[in-house]
Amino acid sequence: IDFGGNAVGVTYQSAVGTYVKVGKVVHIQAYVYLSSKGSSTGIMRFRSLPFTAQNVSNSYTSLSGYCGSATSVSGSYMFYTLPNTNSVEFYFSQTGTPGAFTNTNCNNNTDFIVSGTYITST
Repeated sequence: IDFGGNAVGVTYQSAVGTYVKVGKVVHIQAYVYLSSKGSSTGIMRFRSLPFTAQNVSNSYTSLSGYCGSATSVSGSYMFYTLPNTNSVEFYFSQTGTPGAFTNTNCNNNTDFIVSGTYITST
């Protein structure tokens, strides 16, 4: 993971991911347990999808997930792929309005489970 494009000092107690690709359809599952969130700031992203998401304007794919040990988060979690990248951005719902999940919401023992299906160009 990174925060705002940087991962200074981020370390993991566990980081495991699997995928299955059939044609252009990719199903992923990942579990990440941080031991240190490091010192970078900004929106949290996974930057390790196995294939680049399709390059279609405004084609965001929602993934499901769980987050444990987060700070100042209310509502449900939202994870989505960014077009033409191998990244997943994290958000959470604040009374119906998405809020960016940033380094301030993350702790040194925060863990995440993310799974879902997205489409790639290849």
